[in-house]
Amino acid sequence: MSLRWKALLLTALTLVSLMLILALVSAAIWTDSATHLEQRDLQQNLTRVTTALSGELADLDRFAGDWAGWDDTYAFVADRNQSYIDSNLIDATFLKDKFNVILYVDVSGQVVYSKTFDLAQQKTIPASRQWSAYLPNLTNHPTIDSAISSFVVLDNRLVLVVARPILTSDYQGPIRGTLIMGRDFTDKRLTQLEQVTGLELAVHHPHDPQLPADFQQAYQALLNTQSVGHAASLSPTYSRPLDDYTIAGYILLPDVRGEPVLLLRAASVRTAYQNAQAAIRILLIYLLLLGFVFGALTLALIDRLLLRRLSRLETGVGQIAARSDFSARVPQAGQDELANLARSINGMLDALEHTQQENLHLYEATRRQLGELSLLHTAALATARSVSLDAALQEIALSAFYAFNAINAMVILCAPSCTELEIRASVGVSTEVLATRRLKKGEGIIGWVAETGLAALVNDVSVNPYYYQADVRTRAELCAPLNVGERVIGMINVESDQVNAFTTADLQLLQTLTHSLSTIIENLRLLEELRAANEQLTEVDRLKNRFVANMSHELRTPLNAILGFSELLNDEVPGPLNDEQRDYVQHIDTSGRHLLALINDILDLSKLQANRIELERSTTYLADLVAEAHTLVWPSAQRKQQIITIDVSPDLPSLYIDPLRIKQVLINLLNNACKFTPKGGHITVQAECWNADWLRISICDDGLGIPPERQAEVFEDFSQLDREQHGLDRGTGLGLAIARRLVELHGGQIWIESVGQPGLGSTFYFTLPLTEVSPAQPRTSTRLLIIDDDPAIIELLRSILRPPDYEVSGLTDPAHIWARLQRDKPDVILLDLLMPNIDGFEILSALRQGPHCSAIPVVVLTAKSLAAAEQAEISRLAQGVLTKTQLRREILINTLRRACRSTLPNGA
Repeated sequence: MSLRWKALLLTALTLVSLMLILALVSAAIWTDSATHLEQRDLQQNLTRVTTALSGELADLDRFAGDWAGWDDTYAFVADRNQSYIDSNLIDATFLKDKFNVILYVDVSGQVVYSKTFDLAQQKTIPASRQWSAYLPNLTNHPTIDSAISSFVVLDNRLVLVVARPILTSDYQGPIRGTLIMGRDFTDKRLTQLEQVTGLELAVHHPHDPQLPADFQQAYQALLNTQSVGHAASLSPTYSRPLDDYTIAGYILLPDVRGEPVLLLRAASVRTAYQNAQAAIRILLIYLLLLGFVFGALTLALIDRLLLRRLSRLETGVGQIAARSDFSARVPQAGQDELANLARSINGMLDALEHTQQENLHLYEATRRQLGELSLLHTAALATARSVSLDAALQEIALSAFYAFNAINAMVILCAPSCTELEIRASVGVSTEVLATRRLKKGEGIIGWVAETGLAALVNDVSVNPYYYQADVRTRAELCAPLNVGERVIGMINVESDQVNAFTTADLQLLQTLTHSLSTIIENLRLLEELRAANEQLTEVDRLKNRFVANMSHELRTPLNAILGFSELLNDEVPGPLNDEQRDYVQHIDTSGRHLLALINDILDLSKLQANRIELERSTTYLADLVAEAHTLVWPSAQRKQQIITIDVSPDLPSLYIDPLRIKQVLINLLNNACKFTPKGGHITVQAECWNADWLRISICDDGLGIPPERQAEVFEDFSQLDREQHGLDRGTGLGLAIARRLVELHGGQIWIESVGQPGLGSTFYFTLPLTEVSPAQPRTSTRLLIIDDDPAIIELLRSILRPPDYEVSGLTDPAHIWARLQRDKPDVILLDLLMPNIDGFEILSALRQGPHCSAIPVVVLTAKSLAAAEQAEISRLAQGVLTKTQLRREILINTLRRACRSTLPNGA
């Protein structure tokens, strides 16, 4: 609903409410006045009725007084002479004086004489037996001037009755009795009373079973108002409207005993009420007419002076809003509040018009900046998601093509040692043009940018001496270099078929784009080179393993023959040998057996590397394996007078393992301990249940020890210490490497503890699972989680650390680190220290405080030099640190292995 209609409706409702209130108040006042007037008139009417009844009783009382104060009556009560009856109490007396009953009662209460006469039938009728109930009250005259007048009901007839004491003619006593005289109150008398009072009268006995409803209601109201008093007293009244035209008043009259005997109703016309109602109707008519006229004039004035102007103001503002035309203005005639409002709106429109102009300029600038940011974001995101250099360059060319509304866009790469430029990606350039277009440094605009490293903006190529005409449609060209440090690695070039198509802002945008993408492109190029080199290394490693396996098989056949014949010579089967010959044969046998051990180790290592060893698991007791390994190693220890102590309880739980392979591990570790333990040294073998899931075996010696910085190397393939320097026997350098792989193949872990000082020796630990491990699912690879915001680094590390040794997963958003840790459950984490929006030290500290990740080894990856405080913090929280310049396979693998061995199973 509009404001105009609301105002009109509100005004109309106000006027109607005022008129309604005035009418209701007037009607209430007039109705109340009419009601009071009716009550007053009704009270007067009831008074007239009671006065008329009192007049009837007074007339009867005067007549009875004449009879009671008479000597003849005084004598009759005493002697009861018949002459008094015959001369005075004849029928004619009753007809003449209009009374119906007469009784003579002596002072003892005995009825001397009584007669009841029916005036209508003009005959004597039997006296009522009900007189006895009233006589005590009627004959009670304490003084000679006593008089009683009231009503009695005799045989359902209402009788007006008076009683006087019987005295002499001069009204002297003593009182000889009581004269009682009564007159029937008939319908004829009631009609006469109506004529006298001018009222409509009705009389009922209160206890009449057929008492009308209005009489019943009036009777109850009168009883509740006041208890009935003496018969001569004025009784209370009750009034109620019978209808809109008649009102009735009720009065309750008592009998001589004080009991209610007569309920009289006097009804009259409601003249005052009808007059009031007529006046109210006339008032309402006048109010309606006056209200309509006054309301119409008021609404017309309000509409003309206020609402119509508001409507015009609303229409004007609505049209301005619909057209967004802030140059338009609303009318502002007048000097009142509406005019001031219009002037304020026009002032606001002035400000809006000014602000609109400024916003248009800001919008254009913001739109351009947003376009630039969108271009940078799209190009960077597409490049970062690309795993192929060519795919990334094609995304860059496509982004530049649309961003600069070009007819073609190209990405050109150049090598430092080559003058040729290579178009690696293009959009809009035909294949024929690409086939014929040859770019060199120093030739054309692109060549000039490649040679100088400066950006170029040419809005009219026809006047530029460097322009290389390859596409006749080109009219403007924009080119910016891709710089990595001081080196130009390529260019981004866009061309348009319109002169002056590019601006300096476009040049700045292109330079921003090249600056942002240069490092990404260089990383992708390096990644491509590393991927190719890694594939070559993988192929070389495969060929090497194949070669080693084949050669080992080929060498072992003749070597077995050599060892066999050397053994025959040593046993002097062909004939006796002299000392020199026996010494030569001994050297042949020793070297041959060393070579055979080396070949066997190489074969085992080859099988382990190729995952071609299948474990033949069975239920085995460790004490039996240790005893067998001790038997095989004991001769070597005996030659050096070494003591081997076995502390392995036969009560240890059984293991589900490959007994031959675990015995091989024990033999390799014992042989290693014998080699590094001096003559007369001591070697101890112990085993214990580490927890409910793992059994830990330790082999401790008191030999040379291994320095901490070289401990990670001892488990590498062909790793050997400076044996000649310490006077040790030769070895293959594969025993510990094979032991590590066999333990890990069983699901366990192997590590070393040593301070690297002679005499303190080394302790080798390895663990085996107590629970059954399914041979179909051995975990032989290390799960590695790389957290780095640069996808190229993750891809590079994934290329270096390949299956089956490593399972690599990457995470570029550190916000998801906790979900990723729960999902992947990595064995080791590679963490970049420098990432946007978060400090790597914060992540490292959180990892160490987490309940489920505090035991995971962490290797820090950084591209900057670390301060002493940072190095100390990393030493406390991490297991290793690598700079991004050290991402070579050998260094990376050794660092990760050292980190893994620094944490025991279950976080110990």
